[in-house]
Amino acid sequence: MKKFKNSFLFFCLIVFYLYGAKTYSQQDLDSLNVYFELSKNRDTIDLKLKHISKTISIAKKYKRDEMLLNGYNRKSYLFGKIEAYDSAIVYGKLLQERSLLTKNNTMLGLSYKKLATYYRLSDSISQSSKFYKKYYEISIINKDTLAQIRALRRIAIYEKDFGSTYESENTATKALILADQLKINDKLIRIKLALNNHIGMLYKERGDYFKALKLYEKALDKATNPEHINTILTNKANIFLEQKKFELAIDEYTKIYNSLKSDKTKPFTRALSNLGIAQGKINNPKGLENINKALEIRIKENNISGSYRSYIHLAEYYKDRNDTKKISFYSNEAYKIAKDLKSSKFILEALSFSVDISDDKKAIEYKKLNDSLAKVERSNTNKFANQKYDFTEKEKIAKAKQSEERFYKLLYLIIGALLFFALIFTIVTLNRKNKRGKQQQAYETETRISQKVHDEVANDVFGIMTKLQINESQNIEILDDLERVYFKTRDISKENSIINFKDDFATILQDLLVSYGDSEVNVITRNLKEVDWHSLSKLKKTVIYRVLQELMTNMKKHSKASIAIISFAKKSKKINIDYKDNGIGCVLKKNVGLQIAETRIKSIKGSLTFESQTNKGFEVKIKI
Repeated sequence: MKKFKNSFLFFCLIVFYLYGAKTYSQQDLDSLNVYFELSKNRDTIDLKLKHISKTISIAKKYKRDEMLLNGYNRKSYLFGKIEAYDSAIVYGKLLQERSLLTKNNTMLGLSYKKLATYYRLSDSISQSSKFYKKYYEISIINKDTLAQIRALRRIAIYEKDFGSTYESENTATKALILADQLKINDKLIRIKLALNNHIGMLYKERGDYFKALKLYEKALDKATNPEHINTILTNKANIFLEQKKFELAIDEYTKIYNSLKSDKTKPFTRALSNLGIAQGKINNPKGLENINKALEIRIKENNISGSYRSYIHLAEYYKDRNDTKKISFYSNEAYKIAKDLKSSKFILEALSFSVDISDDKKAIEYKKLNDSLAKVERSNTNKFANQKYDFTEKEKIAKAKQSEERFYKLLYLIIGALLFFALIFTIVTLNRKNKRGKQQQAYETETRISQKVHDEVANDVFGIMTKLQINESQNIEILDDLERVYFKTRDISKENSIINFKDDFATILQDLLVSYGDSEVNVITRNLKEVDWHSLSKLKKTVIYRVLQELMTNMKKHSKASIAIISFAKKSKKINIDYKDNGIGCVLKKNVGLQIAETRIKSIKGSLTFESQTNKGFEVKIKI
């Protein structure tokens, strides 16, 4: 009887435990929404963070993915509100990882937007740019046109900051074309104003002041937001400053300065510093005082990019007064910030002051030549993306009709010509196909040898090195020799590895070229995205990639250059690639690598020429 009683008691305990656990579990799940809603109440941020942390904890425990995503999103937002951007980024990344895991593209887009924003606010420009591009790509998948426009606007700003003005104009124009597809509202009007204002800034950078001012006046007519009005007035004033119309610039800067009440906002310090540099041009004693006051506020507020601009203004102020010691000091401070921001445009701007006060005739000549080439490039380029945007639908239809009429007039002549050329085309195609097949086979052989070097030789060497390390009595010099051999074989493998053409080829080239840059070498690309890479065959892409790889390796090993510039241009049906560096140059004699590069280009019916003299840099012109 006692045994039965104990068994019954044990059974009751199990039932009670299971029921209690189930009840507790249900209470936890019910509290998920409660904690999440509490995180939106008008409590302190600390209390809101506690509520959302509890939400995340319960969602994790019971694997509630939707609420977990909402929790990460909310917590990232709360940290952003208190400007704890490092923590906001941490939870933005958790949101990204979970969204990828659960294949939730909506939340993935939100994570990219958050990461892009918080990296921007923490002055991590390169990271911010990367996530805005991801945000744009996922917005296409999500068919969110407004998100695409917002992402493109930010990408255009970064492209301008990185010195890619033509890419920036194309990106801004693409955003404007998308904006025309949406129903107009106040939000869209503001975005379009900002984009037009941005294109005006690009015109200004190219020296087309008339077009820029015309665009700004057009934008001012539609602008109602004080912030947007001040931005446009700032850009107008900047043009007057470059035109040396200092009184007009001061008038515009003063309007902005008077409209801003706070002395701690970024717009206020920008207006104050700009007003100071304009006043300095007419020797107004208030000029230096205003620039220094803006710098003081920017340093106190940890406004890094603003501090850079203040130092540039001070360098420019003292340049007008030929004070080389202070020019050197302030331009060097600007240079340090530019390096931290990894902005090629800022670095070049800061370095230009050092060249201006330098006694090195070659450095001065290089700057003049570079400025002259840039000016010629601007004046020769007449295909602006904004012209494409301004082209009306009526003009498009008229042009299409003209083309159609021409087509029908020539149709019968073309049919006859086609029959004649068909035979010739077939013969040429067969010959070309045979030749391409041999070339493709050669590149495949390169890749196969590369893989074999890596898989067999390098791995065997690495195995021997491991054995020698275990046996300490072995000769250390042998180990060092083997290590050098290992790295050489690895480099050979890397130089001839497979190229993934599934990715965007412009991005592949950009990654290749930038990878050769470091603290000693600044690699700059121009108009890379202007070229229609999609029209090229894999074979031509492979040749271009390998030749540029060889040139950059040659630069890194031999040139001792501090700047390498690679420019791309599409002229008629040809692609022009110009490489220049400021290295030690040489008496022109092609090494094996450069001979191979020349042979590769000729194999696809292109041309390659070298120009170099001792201590006058190295230049290569490629036409394909």
